[in-house]
Amino acid sequence: MAASLPPLFQLLSAKASFLQSRHAVLAQNVANADTPRYRPKDLVEPDFASALKSTVKSSPRGVAPVRLERSRADHIAASPTPPTSPRRQRLDGFEIAPSGNAVILEEQIRLLGAAERGYQLATSVYGKYVGLMRTAIGSGG
Repeated sequence: MAASLPPLFQLLSAKASFLQSRHAVLAQNVANADTPRYRPKDLVEPDFASALKSTVKSSPRGVAPVRLERSRADHIAASPTPPTSPRRQRLDGFEIAPSGNAVILEEQIRLLGAAERGYQLATSVYGKYVGLMRTAIGSGG
């Protein structure tokens, strides 16, 4: 990564790179679903949320927090905390195959889908940010 890139570009590039690597590891797990004594592998995801928070805090102007406002008193008030996401469940209840293989195809496919969605989100935000920068310098979008 070039040091001259804005921090958001650096974070999005790192996220996309991680997701590409994770996709390759998960695809290897699926390819070895019938290999005797094969154990599935996965990568540990870096904490991108805390990296983003520290980037915002270290920026020269900082970023004001976004608040939801009500235009009328009878509208539903904004909740102070975001809704919680469903807990990720790991499918540990399955037996290891008689050959010693521990790959659960359903779990690997679910993880591949999550990696794909994360990659699409990162590249989409990256593209939108490039468009914003182009608009800001006057070359259009």
